[in-house]
Amino acid sequence: MNTPSLVLKLLYEPYIDKRSKSDDVYKRRKSITSPKGRSKGATSQTQVRRLKPQFRGRITPEAVLELQEAMGITPKNQFNK
Repeated sequence: MNTPSLVLKLLYEPYIDKRSKSDDVYKRRKSITSPKGRSKGATSQTQVRRLKPQFRGRITPEAVLELQEAMGITPKNQFNK
């Protein structure tokens, strides 16, 4: 997936599954990442990312405004910074 780096930085954070660092073998098998945060795919092991907390569940108007400002989306007849 070719996601622009700005969107990736604004919306997502690196994720490491806590179960991947467990001493229990069965828990480690159920984890979705390696201890370094890479996926456990058969052919490609990319970095696993998840949505930042402010964009999960109920999204606040402040989070939307922060995202709009960072992406350069402004109200009508107003210039970008």
